[in-house]
Amino acid sequence: MLRKSRGFTFTVIVTLGLGIGLNSAIFSMVDGLLLREPAVNNPDRIAMVAVSNQAKGWDRLPASPLEFKSWREQNQVFEDMSASRYADGILTGQGEPENVVTARVTANYFSLRTFASEQDNVTQKFQAVISYDLWQRKFGADASILGKAVALNGQNYAVIGVMPPQFKFVFFPCDIWIPGSFEAEALLPQARQSRTLSVFALLKKGVSLKTAQTQIAAIFLRLPSASPSGERLGVNLVPIRDIAVNKNTHTAVLLLMWIVGFVLLIACTNIAGMFLARYAGRQTEFVVRAALEPAAGVSFGNSWLNVSCSLLEVGVSRCSHRSGP
Repeated sequence: MLRKSRGFTFTVIVTLGLGIGLNSAIFSMVDGLLLREPAVNNPDRIAMVAVSNQAKGWDRLPASPLEFKSWREQNQVFEDMSASRYADGILTGQGEPENVVTARVTANYFSLRTFASEQDNVTQKFQAVISYDLWQRKFGADASILGKAVALNGQNYAVIGVMPPQFKFVFFPCDIWIPGSFEAEALLPQARQSRTLSVFALLKKGVSLKTAQTQIAAIFLRLPSASPSGERLGVNLVPIRDIAVNKNTHTAVLLLMWIVGFVLLIACTNIAGMFLARYAGRQTEFVVRAALEPAAGVSFGNSWLNVSCSLLEVGVSRCSHRSGP
């Protein structure tokens, strides 16, 4: 029956498709930002340590090498701390030159000891770990990539690892990680104000985020960089699951989820109204069938069964449309 009314069928399928598709897209975003745990070990104990300036409304400023060194050496609330500095680079030697995002990171940046020890600067200086996407895109998923050299900004680096595909941070994208120590930079005069490091820390078991922030803030306030040009800065610890979204974004995403859910409800209501209007025009036909079918030994319920089958056919055709090639 629906095949004979292709315009009606098309309208129903498109309406349902838009409603379901929009909800699927928004839910995928909500799942990735709010529901799914970050792909790291101990996500409830990992936090980003950032500098804040409440007067200007900034709460996620990078840290300086001096601040990172002081926090790591003087704190008693973290099991470990790592830092990274992001920059653009040019990868050559593999086809056309390509702009890539690089990160100079401390040796303990990864949960596994990917690099040599941080004290072995000669060994680790020209090592690199590449992302799964770069390995697939630029090196054709070469299984023998380990030990081979990649040319980055004119310098060769030996590839010692490929990160798994799930190792992705939406707001910290990276193609190549290079080990490095920021100890020497911390001794330079400009290290006080050169805030370029993204700092992460692993809380000790049983230590709350509030306790850790209190101690790190106390260490920070003893540093000369805490009051540049009369400004009063502070420290903000952000749980890793909250890095992707702040409070306002969290509220906006949930509101958007409610809105698209309401749109789907409206679409379903409209389709139900279309079916009612369509079959209301056949009232005379049903009355005639009700008068004729008992004489023919057929139940009147078959007419309504046809209507139900028509509704079912819409659902089947929709499922076939989504699962088709």
